[in-house]
Amino acid sequence: MRETLAKERDEIESGSGSHKADEEFHRLVAQASQNSVLTESVEHLWTLRKRSRMWEQLHQRIFDRGYQKKWLDDHQAILTALQCRDPQMARQAMWQHLENVRMTLLELSDVDDPSFDAYLFDTDPLAAVNDLKK
Repeated sequence: MRETLAKERDEIESGSGSHKADEEFHRLVAQASQNSVLTESVEHLWTLRKRSRMWEQLHQRIFDRGYQKKWLDDHQAILTALQCRDPQMARQAMWQHLENVRMTLLELSDVDDPSFDAYLFDTDPLAAVNDLKK
């Protein structure tokens, strides 16, 4: 995973626009969980992302890729938590990453597009989980 983060950093610094290391990092985290359902889900989600017209259009509109550095920092926090073998820290790091991705995608999306599904972004996923625990 450390090597993959170094590759991801190189991709960002070179401005290549490649997301191969990002994808690889997510796959490695899923595989490290030793949960075959999670691993297959991550594989499926990346396949869907690659085929997504919406995702392609979104990336064509993004000129400031500063968010990638933030997400790389998120990945480092996830790796650090895994290295510490701290499940609570890992859970928090992953949730923070998901929240950062959610907020970034909302900021970058074309909210005036009639097909934009803003309702997907209206809820805080942590609040929903906490509500279920009550």
